[in-house]
Amino acid sequence: KVVEMAKRLGIRSDIPVVASVALGGVNVTLEELTAAYLPFANFGLSAEPYSIERIEDQNLEVIYQHASAKRTRLFDETVAEEMNHLLYQVMHGGTGAGASLGNRVAAGKTGTTNDWRDAWFIGYTAQLASGVWVGNDDFRPMDHVTGGQLPAKIWKAFMLAASQDMPRKPLKGAYPAPQYADETALISFYADVSRGFAEVRRDGNARRGRRR
Repeated sequence: KVVEMAKRLGIRSDIPVVASVALGGVNVTLEELTAAYLPFANFGLSAEPYSIERIEDQNLEVIYQHASAKRTRLFDETVAEEMNHLLYQVMHGGTGAGASLGNRVAAGKTGTTNDWRDAWFIGYTAQLASGVWVGNDDFRPMDHVTGGQLPAKIWKAFMLAASQDMPRKPLKGAYPAPQYADETALISFYADVSRGFAEVRRDGNARRGRRR
């Protein structure tokens, strides 16, 4: 199922069918991984990445214009909303808090490989997705660099600059998670409830702290 979904999201690199693939034990390109997040911002519809929008000659005549591919539904819109909700939390109290864009709604995910050889941050707003990879060309370990540190800072700086002239748009599902009472408060609450039930007769009528 993991391999099937990865291919559906546009991952073209070879993915071995092994259990560890669910944990990210696969080599993919930054372009592939960034593009795989596009359908989450696009309500479950496909969005094929491309590098060149248009080409103009010396007379400013357009000699090439990218033609958008037909969009297909990859998964239900509610799935996209749920993923947006989860990835929004990453940037608001999770490992990606350093990438928060302030009052511009965004969602994203950090990534760190064994021995700090690779550090990633992939994220998106309703209008733009981008990804950052940090690592050494010779595959040497870094000095404890994680996805929530340098990659998140680079991503934030780029996104703030790239989005400054874009209107702020909501991202479906991107809202704070409910806040629950801490464990001590919950234990105290349920203890009070238990005592309350102990003071009620089996026939449902209260009787001064005794049970018949």
